[in-house]
This record gives sequence, structure tokens and C-alpha cells, in this order.
Amino acid sequence: MNRVHVIGPANSGKTRLIVDVVNELRLRGLRVGTIRHTTSQHVLDRPGSDSYRHRAAGAEPAAIITPDASAVYRRSSRLDAYASLENEFTECHVVLVEGDADARAPKLEVWRAENGEPPLAARDEDVDALVADAPSRAVELVDERVAVVSRSNVPAIADVVMVLAGLRRRR
Repeated sequence: MNRVHVIGPANSGKTRLIVDVVNELRLRGLRVGTIRHTTSQHVLDRPGSDSYRHRAAGAEPAAIITPDASAVYRRSSRLDAYASLENEFTECHVVLVEGDADARAPKLEVWRAENGEPPLAARDEDVDALVADAPSRAVELVDERVAVVSRSNVPAIADVVMVLAGLRRRR
């Protein structure tokens, strides 16, 4: 699975960026999957519903199918979470993961100068690219190995994602 993690603090624009990049990559004919990573516990199924009761009884995995969607619920550990999803994304050229800055995969950070904090890329060698609302300011804060792209240039961001995913060579 060719994963690229889109990381950054809360309210930095990760979701909006992912939506824009998915649209751009789809226009280029690529199949794109997404995963939302979170450290918070979320109720994925309404307590008391039939599918919830299946899982509570110990069904592993448990699935639900509706006229327009399906979902498979299974437990996963931090160590095998992405591996357990590998089969779901086999047809994807790239999978954009929102979050999980600790993952061992290429990372693209979303940074807003107005937040007042320096980008993670300034101190973390594992960040490969930086999408910034103030790219000239960002360039001053990170070393030259980090690609810096303006948030307003979605085609250029998509190019960087393709490089990070191994779908295109770096120029």
C-alpha cells in the first residue's frame, strides 16, 4: 500500500487538503483511498444496533451492508492496523492517511503560519514535505531536504504526493 500521511495540528486544514488532493489525483486518472487515523476512541457503530450487538458478542470481523455502502469492523493493534487494511486498498495507486505522525511512511505536513508554532518539519527529519499558507516563511524554518509547497497550489501538492508515493520521480 503506497501510503502518504498528511499530518499537522488540529485545525491546520488536513481534511480540506486531502479532499482537494483526492479530487486532483482523480482528475489525473488515479485511484485514491483514504484512511483517517485518530488517537481518540470513536463509536463506529450505534450502541444497541444489531451490528453493534454482533460485535459485542464477539464476531470478528463483523460487517454491515447497506444499499450504498459497506463497512467491516475488526479489532486491530497499533502494530498491524495498516497491514490489516492492505487488502481493502489493493486497487489504489495511493492511500492518503490523515494523521499518524509516528508511522513509518512518507509524511506531508500541513502548516499555518498564523498558528504561531514552527512546523514539525523544522525538528523532525521524518517529515518529507510541507504544505504552507506562507511558503516563503516556511522555507526559512526548514532545511532544504523538505519540499515546501504553497497551500493554494493543489496541482503542485498532488505532484509532491505522487513523488512521495513512488508514482513519479523527483525533479
